[in-house]
Amino acid sequence: MIKRGSLVIRHKPAWDSEEPKKYKSGVIMKDDAGNPIMETVHHRAEKQLGKCFSVMRLPGREPEALFLQAKTQKPGSMLRVPLSELEE
Repeated sequence: MIKRGSLVIRHKPAWDSEEPKKYKSGVIMKDDAGNPIMETVHHRAEKQLGKCFSVMRLPGREPEALFLQAKTQKPGSMLRVPLSELEE
């Protein structure tokens, strides 16, 4: 059972995102109308080591935890993740 303060591994799933396409110089590519050209970027699945800060059970939702990554322990870097992504 995951409790407050326990060390956990987060299994972050893979996802795709839309980002503006850029030239090698770093300038954003634009079409004839002046809108940025978008491209799909694939992000791979990864495992993140961290600490469980709190476990919340809100009514009508699945249980969630506040996850603090081990390598970026700065204030404000906590993530709200479902308990299904965490493993002790």
